Amino acid sequence: MPGMPYKIKFIVVQKCGSVNHFHYYLCRQLKGGGMEIFMKITLNEAKKMLLKLQSDKEFLLHRIDDLATYVAAVSENEEELRPEFSLEETVAEIEEIDKKIIKIHCARNRANNRMVLKPSGITIMEALIKLPILNMELKKWELLAMKQMKTRVKDSYGRNKDIEYVYANYPLEYAKKKYEQYRDEIAEIQAELDRVDITETFEVNV
Repeated sequence: MPGMPYKIKFIVVQKCGSVNHFHYYLCRQLKGGGMEIFMKITLNEAKKMLLKLQSDKEFLLHRIDDLATYVAAVSENEEELRPEFSLEETVAEIEEIDKKIIKIHCARNRANNRMVLKPSGITIMEALIKLPILNMELKKWELLAMKQMKTRVKDSYGRNKDIEYVYANYPLEYAKKKYEQYRDEIAEIQAELDRVDITETFEVNV
């Protein structure tokens, strides 16, 4: 189509158990030759890809630890005992994994800054920053909402002859309303995040 930056569009089907996962790959012709390939994935798929890449990297790092050195007795043939291992190739694999991790993180962060949640009207990035703040407020208001207007002070040692009470110096109803307000806002934002996590897609240069 005229004006379209993408020259080729095709679908790759990955089968996982009994479920087919469809990934859309967009290919863009570069001016100097060659091709840029983009994968359209959901935020949830990005998390799984990052976990898989990190697992692959840790496997290779353990491989370096296990095979970078080996033990051979003086009476043994050193070359026969040498494990099959290339440090240069292994490091190259790790570097490629790191590049993919960086690309996915950057693409996901751009998507988080662009995608707007509904009905809250804030971006995913704003929501991810806001949620910990709201949770801290929720804990504070939960403690205030649970208090009683008047609570007797317990004197375990019996040294105080007078009966003392602790009085709440604020309206309990207000504290309860604030607690419910933060609880509902957190639930709403989390539900929106859960929805976009599996429905909204973004492009990653693979």
